[in-house]
Amino acid sequence: GALLAAFQLCFAVGIALTDATTAAQFQCIEPSTAAVLAALLGIEPLSAAKVLSALLAGGGVLLLQAGPRSQPDPSPARPSGSRLAGMSLLFLQGVGISAYCLVQRQLVRL
Repeated sequence: GALLAAFQLCFAVGIALTDATTAAQFQCIEPSTAAVLAALLGIEPLSAAKVLSALLAGGGVLLLQAGPRSQPDPSPARPSGSRLAGMSLLFLQGVGISAYCLVQRQLVRL
């Protein structure tokens, strides 16, 4: 329970430091994160399709974050360091949730 609370805290602080659009984009890479993490832990093999999907999802998020915004940043006074910290927290939340799901999957199989 404490780990899930920590993941949610990462998500809430990540949104506070960035915005909802950024958080939604990071949610899109969670399946790829889970696939890569499962391969690193030896739970599932990593196929070429999984690698390609992870690269496309991650590259898409980076492209959207680096590109021009259709709306002005609601908090232009916020330094880019805090935005980067928020993005890091959103990524950590995704890794944490992916790891949690993989552990639960292994426990269900027992």
